[in-house]
Amino acid sequence: MPAFSSERQFHFPNILEYWTSDEELVTLPPGLEGLEELHTIAARRERKEEQILGLLTSFSNNLFFKYAAADASWGFPMPPDSLGEEINARASVWCWRMYTFPDLSRQLTIEGFTECSGHGISTLPYNRFYTHYPNLDTDRDEPLILPSAMDRLLRAYYTLDSATRDIIDYAISFTVSAVKLHYTDKTVSLLASFTSLETLVDLEYRGQTVENCPTCGQPRHKVSAKFRGFLMKYIGESPANKKKFNAYYSLRSSVVHTGRQLATEKLFAEVSEDDAQRELVDRTEILQLGKLAITRWLLATLNVTENH
Repeated sequence: MPAFSSERQFHFPNILEYWTSDEELVTLPPGLEGLEELHTIAARRERKEEQILGLLTSFSNNLFFKYAAADASWGFPMPPDSLGEEINARASVWCWRMYTFPDLSRQLTIEGFTECSGHGISTLPYNRFYTHYPNLDTDRDEPLILPSAMDRLLRAYYTLDSATRDIIDYAISFTVSAVKLHYTDKTVSLLASFTSLETLVDLEYRGQTVENCPTCGQPRHKVSAKFRGFLMKYIGESPANKKKFNAYYSLRSSVVHTGRQLATEKLFAEVSEDDAQRELVDRTEILQLGKLAITRWLLATLNVTENH
């Protein structure tokens, strides 16, 4: 398959191969009567692609995405060399954001999975992968690396019952949003990271009876305690971690309840280099803790399943 590339590119096209089945039910929206077959095929394809891209983004340290069908903007081709004065002689054209070349459609019509050759993708132990290798696409020359537990993570995800998988999908979707917005809408990205974690916390304590203190009437296990307890269980229990998790929950509360933005949110914000770096580290660590929590929760669930 021919590959078209540019020395300036920051997006790297990949071919995604997958299959769907008739068991994947799709609800027909009102107004599409008579188009059931066409809608079902398209909806299954879109839903499967979104699911796989979400899993890849959550389990890796890269953003896997596709261009929206109607995504377009003004632009013009970038030459290999600097434009210089030539830019004044160029005119913008309306461009679709898409990757294509002649014969691509035919090549994407397959009857089976392609047999891949080569050395494969490098891996790192997943315990180190999320905390010591948070590339997050900052270096376009950095090769793709995946966690060593990738196969087991996918098996754990696809062995979940549909109701539980839906909840994990919610957590994954918030993680994907956090990654997409990490360098642009920093406060919203942070909130998405917290929401992903809180989705997992709610799943962990689902079905447990809430007991109130007989003296003050308040719940024995407040939301903050559940948040901290979940992280202590799946990330690691230590006095240092307890202090850190409490600090992160306080950060979450200050943003949610006061509506304040992060100090580095505004362009050219008057923030010291140390404060800006500390904020970046905090945001990145909370995002990565969410990824690590998803993977450890899934692997713990898989271990329980395999031992029964």
